[in-house]
Amino acid sequence: MKKTFKIVALLLLVLVTSTFVFAQSSNTFTATAETLRDDADNFMDVRYYNDVDFSNFFAWTNISLDEANLGFAKKFDALYLGAYYKGDLWSSSTTDKSDNTDADIDTDSVKKTVSGYHYFDVLLGFSGMALKLDTYFDIDNNSEEMTEKGDLMSESKNNDSTYSFDLTWGGLSISVENVNLRPMATLGLDIKDSTEYSCNYNADGVKILETTNEADNINTLTIKLASDIEWGSKDAFFSVAGLAYTLETAIGANGEIGKTTISDTSYVGFREDYKDVSNEFNSYYRFEYQASDNLKLGARVNADIEFTKNSDGYTYQDEAPEEKPEVDVVSDTDIDSKIAFGMQYRFNPKFAMNLGLESTLPSFTSTKTVSPASKTTTVESKWNDAFSSSLRTGFVWDINENCALDAYMSIPLNPSILMDILGGGLSLGFKYKM
Repeated sequence: MKKTFKIVALLLLVLVTSTFVFAQSSNTFTATAETLRDDADNFMDVRYYNDVDFSNFFAWTNISLDEANLGFAKKFDALYLGAYYKGDLWSSSTTDKSDNTDADIDTDSVKKTVSGYHYFDVLLGFSGMALKLDTYFDIDNNSEEMTEKGDLMSESKNNDSTYSFDLTWGGLSISVENVNLRPMATLGLDIKDSTEYSCNYNADGVKILETTNEADNINTLTIKLASDIEWGSKDAFFSVAGLAYTLETAIGANGEIGKTTISDTSYVGFREDYKDVSNEFNSYYRFEYQASDNLKLGARVNADIEFTKNSDGYTYQDEAPEEKPEVDVVSDTDIDSKIAFGMQYRFNPKFAMNLGLESTLPSFTSTKTVSPASKTTTVESKWNDAFSSSLRTGFVWDINENCALDAYMSIPLNPSILMDILGGGLSLGFKYKM
């Protein structure tokens, strides 16, 4: 009974004191600069969910005043079910009312705002493979109504929301001689809805001017193919090389559309079509080295190359012309890289300290612009010589064989006072498995 009380008390402490969280990442992974993984990194990964060591269920939480991370996984014989939520737990929904009254005018204004972001993920594992559905909703809606002496005079509605749906397959492990392949594939759809609407009414309640501006309504199709390549032993020297290719392309009606209605007559004020295509190649190498019974070292190198092509469409009034003039085509090439080192030192079987250092290396950008109108081609290339680093630390306390407390804190490289360190972000996570 006392042990149960201690566990509950510790969980409540975590819920109250956590102040900074990371989606589907353990604090160990974050504190060691993303070099050393544990169960909290694997339980919602289609490639590694089978590596989570539990017999019945696994639970993980990391909650702050602004955000919640909640995870759960359970085995039903040959079936694995994982669920994860991250979001603005205390989503904003407000209503403001104001009155402006004098001898001749009585004007009321009502403003309503709804905002918040939420991730909902579900993973289903079977026969060594897995399917995962990732959903993301970032909602930002506001509206306002103005009335004069009880009659509606104007209303406006603004929406700037993003919706994302990804379906990922993985879990298949392929052994080739001394290496192990863990492939995965993702098909995703991102929808961005940015719409501004306003309408004015006359004294009889009839619409006299209605305007709709659909700006940057972008539908993006994503296809991702990736694989991890593993070799070595986790009890000695273990290596992972990761390769990924991602294609993103705009689909459907994309662009900015302006519509106006005056006295029941509608006009297409303007419309701009455009198309974006992105090809991204990601690669990394990571190793874990068990230097001794108490010391584990890790390192990681990332290199990313992205090719993006943008073509802004012709802006026209009313109906589209039969022939549109050619538009400028802008192609960008971006190369980014990072290097990181991490370590974990275990003072005793129940307590370990984590440390990590990550550095962002100088990046390269090249922009090519082809202009059919002026029959010119320009190329601008430059190196961004900015070099930045971040230092992190944390600890793991294995309370017993079932539960553990995992802490993380970022440290400014030139802290002036203790509050600078605490302001760098403190995160406390709790995991339980049995």
